[in-house]
Amino acid sequence: MRFIAQHPYIKVSRQIKWTEQKIIEEELSLILYEDRIETQFHVHYIRDVWDVSYKSTSAGTGLLYLHTRSGVNAFYVKQNPSQFIDHFIKIKASL
Repeated sequence: MRFIAQHPYIKVSRQIKWTEQKIIEEELSLILYEDRIETQFHVHYIRDVWDVSYKSTSAGTGLLYLHTRSGVNAFYVKQNPSQFIDHFIKIKASL
């Protein structure tokens, strides 16, 4: 299927070594195709995604939510995903 849009998200993890804790941020991508949304770890087919929403925080970052058949998946984002959401809405409306 054809690539439509892409949006970066951040995977945050902690590493604890002896008495030191490190917060590690890794930038990954949500990739929207005509029939699915892919992350590095999952594939969500459009037919199983009910909605995509965004909640901004006061720090200028936010959470992008995929409301799916199997639950809600949250993605930490540093950029407004409005274009990604608009593309999803157009695809969902055409089904």
